[in-house]
Amino acid sequence: MKTFRLLILTAGLLGIGSMASATPADCNTGASDVTAGGFSCTLANLTFSNFTVTPGSGFTGATIGITPSGGGSGTGQFGNDIGLQFQIGGILGPGSANDTGDILLTYVVTGGMTGIDINLQSSPLVSGGNMQVFETACAVPFSAGACPGGNTLANYAVSSTGNDVLAQELFASTAGVVYIKKDIQFNGASDSELVNSHLTGVPEPMTFSLLGLGLLGVGFASRRLRK
Repeated sequence: MKTFRLLILTAGLLGIGSMASATPADCNTGASDVTAGGFSCTLANLTFSNFTVTPGSGFTGATIGITPSGGGSGTGQFGNDIGLQFQIGGILGPGSANDTGDILLTYVVTGGMTGIDINLQSSPLVSGGNMQVFETACAVPFSAGACPGGNTLANYAVSSTGNDVLAQELFASTAGVVYIKKDIQFNGASDSELVNSHLTGVPEPMTFSLLGLGLLGVGFASRRLRK
């Protein structure tokens, strides 16, 4: 009987160990390439996974990573916003000399989103040079690069000619799984980073603390009234 219990305990510990090893990393640890080795990470209640980076016209290669928080970084939780600051680098190809080309970034977010926004600021290299990002959030996987009819949660474009611009769309209802596609276009302008906020209904940790203190106070008050 003791041997049987020992085997059960050992199996349980091995199971816990395997679960721990499969746990996604904290997004604040940073990643030099989000597509390397099936990278996934978590922030608050959200998990980001299935990253793909595909260079398009003008580029033959590109690397996208996540900048950890600190120094004004956009990675972290800010109220109900769960933000990722993407670092763009390693751009190769004929268009890399004058930053003319595009990169397609896709990934999946699980955990419950209520909307999405993006912050973009470019550095024009020529007069009128700009960067554009065309972003789509879909409730189901993309099919041939498009969100199947009736499943589009958000669809917007943002363009920067050196100015800091923001675009945002709220979903009609909370989505547990969201498929995101960004077409990042360089048109004679450069940008080493852009910030995406994934809006959720989850309050920041301080809010939870204040809520807990409030409930504790109610508990003390009710006990005093009963006495």
